[in-house]
Amino acid sequence: MRNFCEIIVPILWKNPWKPLNYPYKIDKLLIKVIFSHLSEESRNKLKNLDLPINSYKKPFFNYINFCKHLDLNNLNAIDRIIYTIDENFKIKFEIYDLFINENTKFTHLYIPQQSGIPIHLFPEAKRCFSEIKFLSCSTVINSNILVWLTETCKSINELEIIVEEHNNNYIHITKLIDSLKNLVNVYFLKNYPKYPTFPNYHNFPNYSNYPNFSNYSNYPNYSNYLNYSNYPSYSYYPTYSTYINYSNYSNYSNYSNHLKYNDGIYRILENSLAKHASTIQYIKLTKPPITRFLSFFVNLKKLELVDETETHTMKWDCLQNFSLPHLQIIEVSNIPINVLISLIENASESLIEIKTDCVSHDVINNRRIIRVIYNKCPNLKYLKLLFRNHNILELKKLLINCQYLRGLYILVDLNEDFYWENVFLILAESSPNNLFRFKFNISQILNELELTQIFFDKWKDRAPMLLQFKDCYNNSLEDFKWI
Repeated sequence: MRNFCEIIVPILWKNPWKPLNYPYKIDKLLIKVIFSHLSEESRNKLKNLDLPINSYKKPFFNYINFCKHLDLNNLNAIDRIIYTIDENFKIKFEIYDLFINENTKFTHLYIPQQSGIPIHLFPEAKRCFSEIKFLSCSTVINSNILVWLTETCKSINELEIIVEEHNNNYIHITKLIDSLKNLVNVYFLKNYPKYPTFPNYHNFPNYSNYPNFSNYSNYPNYSNYLNYSNYPSYSYYPTYSTYINYSNYSNYSNYSNHLKYNDGIYRILENSLAKHASTIQYIKLTKPPITRFLSFFVNLKKLELVDETETHTMKWDCLQNFSLPHLQIIEVSNIPINVLISLIENASESLIEIKTDCVSHDVINNRRIIRVIYNKCPNLKYLKLLFRNHNILELKKLLINCQYLRGLYILVDLNEDFYWENVFLILAESSPNNLFRFKFNISQILNELELTQIFFDKWKDRAPMLLQFKDCYNNSLEDFKWI
């Protein structure tokens, strides 16, 4: 049993935050395990919390030493749980010290808008984070942390930048981007995609005492690290006026000027990312670009576009007529159909995967995109696309032309009575030999069990299939899978 645990525990604890949907709903079992690593004094104090946790017994393994992902969003969530009993922040420092010490070394780091503790001041910080491969950070994080990241983390090849509305520290963000030598994946996001706004720490008890590390004798002499005068002079950084003429934005309350201000920030960051055009292979955008910086990414293999606004009215037309000769994967959500069609038309024959979500379009445009796909993508291996009744015959042509297709996810308009019988007959008769993965909407197919039986009967003597039924009305249900 011990040998089994020695194999499984490092795998499970590589990223213990992964199963969590939201940091502020951090799993109580995970909290219990983290608390169990604390000193006896801290564990006894934590028993006063109103948590459904009965014991904080020391674990057999030091699970935290196996962590490769450090998510400060979740550590902040724990901080919000314990702050009522942790007036001097001693437990908080102890929790951070469990993660940042001589026994841990991280590959992924997630820094929120407001990081509760300056992690770069821990004595073992350089050792713990020097080999970071993935960094997620907001554009409003502390300048000293950004300077330290720029100097220390030279191995970052995957970067998630979350651009905020106000107080963006883009000078140091661009310095960080410019310092990277092998940037491959970039997630360029607008605002925080999932993390909540953190509480006002000024309301916490005795917050004025924080962060006087020297009060904690159990820790190495943190006072040596708080002397920022030890850092090199960064006076060589350009002034903000180098980037944006603020005289044009004197009336910041004016909304149109505010938009111009934000456009200037995006322009700066896009130009900085364009310097890595030769190495970047994957870009995710949640806002239309201000510049044509994507045209520089001749080696781009994957492009993901997501409109996260409530009205989905962003203007993505700027992406039409782009030539991305090596593009292999396109993923879009709430993007205009004309933009998607244009991207496919200009991607040569290298596309092997197309995934669409919430791309609204009528029958005519549905026919257009299906035809573009089977005429321009002969090497396609996976397709997720809406099909309409009037274009079912186009599905047959797609299956004939795309002989390398291995997976097909058919989306349907829930307001339309879809003719599944025709779809199943076409799939059974025209599917290429490689195609074995299918996914459909469960809400309608469960009423067509007889038709699915016909599909199975006609599939005899072919390779086994993986069939999934997705419930479109209840996202909480798991997909049903038949193999």
